[in-house]
Amino acid sequence: MKKARIRKSALKIVAVLVVLVAVATAAFFRSKPMLDPADSPRISLITADYENGGESYRSTMEQTDISQNLNNQLIALFQGTQMRNVRFLRPQSFRMEPDSVYLNVWVETDRVSMLVNLSTNSDYNSAQFGDTHYAIVNGPDLYQKVYELLSPLLVAHGSPWSSTEPPTPTPAPTPTMTPPPEEPESPPSQLPERVWSFTDPDQVSQERFSYSQAEQDAAVAAVRNELEAEAEQEYTISLTIGEITPSPSETAWQWKHYFCPESGAFADWTEEDMLTRFMVVCAQYDVEYDNTKTFMNSGKVTQNFFLTKEDGVWSVWDRQSPDVT
Repeated sequence: MKKARIRKSALKIVAVLVVLVAVATAAFFRSKPMLDPADSPRISLITADYENGGESYRSTMEQTDISQNLNNQLIALFQGTQMRNVRFLRPQSFRMEPDSVYLNVWVETDRVSMLVNLSTNSDYNSAQFGDTHYAIVNGPDLYQKVYELLSPLLVAHGSPWSSTEPPTPTPAPTPTMTPPPEEPESPPSQLPERVWSFTDPDQVSQERFSYSQAEQDAAVAAVRNELEAEAEQEYTISLTIGEITPSPSETAWQWKHYFCPESGAFADWTEEDMLTRFMVVCAQYDVEYDNTKTFMNSGKVTQNFFLTKEDGVWSVWDRQSPDVT
């Protein structure tokens, strides 16, 4: 009897352990969505390696080459796909098989970056986060759908591998499945050949409020040359170019009520007048204001300069405001 009770207790313990292992295994391999729509996913890069006529080719599509429609279609496919933990470690490199395409799609989100690796080789299919690979549920089906979207674009963006990776009699290895290295910073951009001019209405236009940094630098330099002679030595002149974006009416309201207090010259001016008559170039003497639009210049004199257009002629116009305490 005693042995029977011991055997029965042992069987119960084994049964409990089996259940716990089964539950843990099910939880570990439980499927979950590849992408969460709340993370604002977007495609940043697509590469494809394939063989054509005995030569190995690589097709690369930068973010600027990826249309919004293609981006949306790929994101929708990934959001509708499940992934799970892998049972075994994945190999980090593969040899290219004839008549097969190896696709890599980089997806950026608000939290993480994901690399989707797809091919007819099931071992290659994975959703990769850093060095961690997740198996894609129905990976071959996802590969086929992504391939159908990208195949018309492969030839347009494809080129033979460089001389550092020449085709060989045996299939060439595909790149290791890791994100691409960071590109080195490009040298500072030079000012454009088109120089800012106060006399060219096409260059100084109220319809153009989005300027590149180079154009802003050029405009600041031009205005500084005009105004520096008038600046008092004890003040440091600070030049800014305001961009009437994204809310023209709000920006115009700020200019009207905080930079140009109502006076005889401005009493009947509307916010639309501010938008159409004033170019938003301003030079200020030691003045700043906080988020409540309260001036905080400790009583220093503020002088504003505006670029205006009267009778078709652009000119620099200045106004000195009273001391603000």
